[in-house]
Amino acid sequence: MQKVRVAVIYNAQSQDGLALAVIRCLERAKKYEIFVIGESKKTNLSLSRGVNIINADLNFEQPDQVIQQLIQLNLQIKIDLLLPICEKSIVFCETQKQQLDQFVKLVHTPPLASLDIALNKSVLAQYCVNNHISVPSLVNPHNYQGKFPLIAKPVSGQSGGNGIVSLHNSQQLNDHLATVGECSADYLYQEKIAGVDIDISVLCLNGEIKAYTIQQQVGEKDEPYLPPQSIRFVENQKLFNMTQDLMQKLNWSGIAHIDCILDTHTQDIYILEINSRYWQSLLASHLAGVNFVDMACQMALGNAVHFNGFTPITFGPIKVPLKKLLDKNYKTMLPIITRDWRPIFARLLSRFH
Repeated sequence: MQKVRVAVIYNAQSQDGLALAVIRCLERAKKYEIFVIGESKKTNLSLSRGVNIINADLNFEQPDQVIQQLIQLNLQIKIDLLLPICEKSIVFCETQKQQLDQFVKLVHTPPLASLDIALNKSVLAQYCVNNHISVPSLVNPHNYQGKFPLIAKPVSGQSGGNGIVSLHNSQQLNDHLATVGECSADYLYQEKIAGVDIDISVLCLNGEIKAYTIQQQVGEKDEPYLPPQSIRFVENQKLFNMTQDLMQKLNWSGIAHIDCILDTHTQDIYILEINSRYWQSLLASHLAGVNFVDMACQMALGNAVHFNGFTPITFGPIKVPLKKLLDKNYKTMLPIITRDWRPIFARLLSRFH
């Protein structure tokens, strides 16, 4: 069977880890010839199994130029499917869809209006409030007289918990406002919920969820706003229903990873943010039986998406007691790394140079 030629496009070398996860999902599906077109020419991705690196820097701030680059590349390698994996490349594909459709198929992407909502945490929070979808209470930080603690987080441009600040009293709030000055509008201020992370990953078409996984934090986190080291894949009908409602209202197409928090006292769930790009635990979802990258590609090609649920595994670090490693429901990156070890080895070596 002839393999589908997929071109992965993204920006910046800092996204190489994300690109590697996407590549591994494509490679394990055994259906694709993989080409990677990135903004950086210095990358370890060329060491991954079955990957072709195209040395073309894509500046998504200049879309007309990128389109011409892709047209020329398509003449050389005959791309079947274009797969954007980061926010900039996803926005580019959505805004330039009419031109791109003339020479290549695209994976589904959300409407631009929905992307504008998802990419700004403050806009998303207000959208959820207006549509009766649960989010932590929004507060006006100026002359605030309510309860603490609060959190302040950048409305855009940060990921992985970077930039989030806990505010436990009026003095800390006032100090924070003095520090950020006129930039306080660049932060979202909300009630801080005592709970654990619970996230849902989805593949949608016109607002309907076609596939999903739900993952919940296991144990304590090393840092409060970083992703947990261990997660367990669980069913949660309340979170699924809430997400289906949100995706339907946004008329979402393509993938998304929605960060939420589960209040450990009330069992209420609150939406925190939407990642419109692929996510850090993508390979954990794959090990739980859902290959989102393959499904997104097959949906774009007009093929049926077969979703039969996911396996309730626990995914965590390799360095754990042997008894846990031998548990068939405990999964790690070990089988993936041993199959495709060269990029990781090269990254470790680079730390010594």
